[in-house]
Amino acid sequence: ISLLASLVVALMLIPMISSLQGRPGRDDKVIFGESNETPKKRRKPTRIMIAVWRFLAETTPVFFLRILRRVSGWVRVGFMFVLRPFLRGFSSGFEAVERGYAPALNWALRRRGVFLALVLVLFGLSVWAARFVGAELIPQFSQGEFSFSIQLPEGSTLESTDRRIEDMEKIVENTDGVETYFATVGQASRMGSNAKSKDKNIGQVNVALEEKGNRHREEEIIAELRTKFARIEGMDFKFARPMYFTLQTPVAVEIYGYNLERLRRMAAQFEDGLGAIPGIKDIKSSMEIGNPEINIVFDRDRLSAYGLSLDQVSNNLKAKIQGEVPTKFKEREIQVDIRVRTSAWQAENVGELNSLVVGEYEGTPISLSTVADIDVARGLSQITRISQQRAAVVSGNLAGRDLASVSHDIANLIDNTAFPGDITVEIGGQNEELNRSYRSLMFALLLAIFLVYLVMAAQFESFIHPFIILFTVPMGAIGVIWTLLATGQPVSVVVFIGVIMLSGIVVNNAIVLIDYINQLRQGGMEKMKAIREAGHIRLRPIIMTTLTTVLGLLPMALGLGEGAEIRAPMALTVIGGLLGATFLTLLVIPALYSIVDRGK
Repeated sequence: ISLLASLVVALMLIPMISSLQGRPGRDDKVIFGESNETPKKRRKPTRIMIAVWRFLAETTPVFFLRILRRVSGWVRVGFMFVLRPFLRGFSSGFEAVERGYAPALNWALRRRGVFLALVLVLFGLSVWAARFVGAELIPQFSQGEFSFSIQLPEGSTLESTDRRIEDMEKIVENTDGVETYFATVGQASRMGSNAKSKDKNIGQVNVALEEKGNRHREEEIIAELRTKFARIEGMDFKFARPMYFTLQTPVAVEIYGYNLERLRRMAAQFEDGLGAIPGIKDIKSSMEIGNPEINIVFDRDRLSAYGLSLDQVSNNLKAKIQGEVPTKFKEREIQVDIRVRTSAWQAENVGELNSLVVGEYEGTPISLSTVADIDVARGLSQITRISQQRAAVVSGNLAGRDLASVSHDIANLIDNTAFPGDITVEIGGQNEELNRSYRSLMFALLLAIFLVYLVMAAQFESFIHPFIILFTVPMGAIGVIWTLLATGQPVSVVVFIGVIMLSGIVVNNAIVLIDYINQLRQGGMEKMKAIREAGHIRLRPIIMTTLTTVLGLLPMALGLGEGAEIRAPMALTVIGGLLGATFLTLLVIPALYSIVDRGK
């Protein structure tokens, strides 16, 4: 929308304002379309009509435009006084570029083969260097908010969890840079998600910092809290930041199989393996041991020998342990169960369970231990299913490394691990979303380049000249790669969106250059002379359009303020690609044009 608006301004408003610089006198008859050839029956406008029309259509707009021009002149004088040193510096710099451009262009045109070979080598070197650029799904936010979720062994009481939370709160309270904090006991939520877990052995401490946009200070506080929390015995903790674009953990290994014991062993093995990979923190497995449970296995032969049925005994056992609800207490719309149960056995005393009477035989009471085997065991807290298959998920967070390099190490770990026949392992989490997003964005990039080519082919009425212009896209990729390497930015969805934008921006300078070359040649100028002349004439507008775009994106690229991590990579991508493509376009496009175009 902004580009379309600027197009209207450039084609209509700018010429109209420019015409006010000096207007020759005009005859009223010319203004109102009067001439000797006016039809006889046409009514001549009266003097009043002429005066009103002149006032509305000419005098009033010109009056306001003159005032605007005078005010802008005063503003210009003030700006010139302040900006004169910068403008002088820019003029000196541009003159130096202009003096150096002509010899460089002449050399590139005389040594076209050598020059284009050097550019090709530079492109190949950039593609090779791209392997050292990391990759991630979405840049991690630094909004000065994070949380630590804790988990105690299954079966822990709410009071013991509360004591650990209180110890953590004291540590947070005595940490410099913390603005506010709050804790929940018996409940933990994933930051940025509405999903919540409830249990007696879990809790969560949420922290908000005073400096919201200071990423370095936030990392220091997180490292300090990690170290101090690790000294609290009897609990595991996991760090989390708010996640608004995905609910997947950065690192996740999905282990598929039917046998739960094998899944548990493989999950434990991968927990140790992921712990040995640098950059992975807060490792957690879904195959967690659940609460202690009592397994009662009835012996049907003994039940039959004593004349008891399984249904009868199990109902008696349930009534003695859980009680029965013979009626309900009703108050208005609220109904409360009235539960009646025996005090012969308490839930915390498992030993008394053996002596519970579950029936009688010929007047003799039959205890539970007579007809059943009782075993105390601990099962799994949950059985995870992915795509209708039993699975174990080992997850973790990233610290100091990008997702692509960590995923590469995890892939090597999987390749070097032996699995039983029914066990399969895949890398999940954000890595799966990363690959899916990159495939979609790559298609969008190719489609954007194709559409740009079609538009240029229609405008130039040629297939060769748009093909030359498209060479600016790989030259922009050179600038993007080296910019990401220099700034340490990994490739992300945000960076890829910047590349797609760049594919429509970098071609503008080449379009301006080649269009002027064609105009000069249509006027009868020889090809090589037209190339040199067009490069000299179009140098200033090309430099100006590039600098305006770069300076406009500079505040965003500096990464100031909250949430800057999501904005800065896109701006850096466009700036680096545009600068690289501009300087190469001024030399590569003329050299390539002189080779591809067969005319004289």
